[in-house]
Amino acid sequence: MTIGHATATSKYIVRRLRERKVEIVRVGLQPGFDLAESPEVLAGPYHQDLRLLVESEIMRERACGVLTSVFSFGTRAFSVVVHPQDEGNLRGPENCNLRSLKSQFRLDQIHVLVHDEQPRGSLRCFPGALSIREVPRLPARQRARAS
Repeated sequence: MTIGHATATSKYIVRRLRERKVEIVRVGLQPGFDLAESPEVLAGPYHQDLRLLVESEIMRERACGVLTSVFSFGTRAFSVVVHPQDEGNLRGPENCNLRSLKSQFRLDQIHVLVHDEQPRGSLRCFPGALSIREVPRLPARQRARAS
C-alpha cells in the first residue's frame, strides 16, 4: 500500500467513524523502539503524520465544496473562515491545499481567517479578501455548537 492509498483508505474510515459519532484517538501507528524489532510488523506505508494527511484531504474537499457553492466567474479572491484548530488542516502540508484550490478555481488569493466562533470541521467562504471584522456573525444556534 502506498501513502496515497493509505490516506484514501483512512479518509474513508475516518468519515464512517465520525458519522457514527466515534471518537478517533489516533490515525496510523508510528513504530517505536519496541515495534521496530518486532517480527509481527510485516509491511505498510510509513508517514510521521498520517493523520495530518487524512484530515487535510478531508478539509480540502470541504473547502472545494464551499468554494463551488459561492464561486462566480470573475472573482479572483475568496476569504475562508475556519476554527483556529482547523487552520493547519485547511492549509495542508506546506500549504498544498491552498495552492491546489487556487489552481483549481484560478484564484489570485485565498485569505484564511481564523475565528473561535466557527464550529470545528466546518468552513464559511466569502468572495473577496475580507478582514475578520467584515465577516458576518454566525446565527446563535451555530455559535452554540462551536462552544
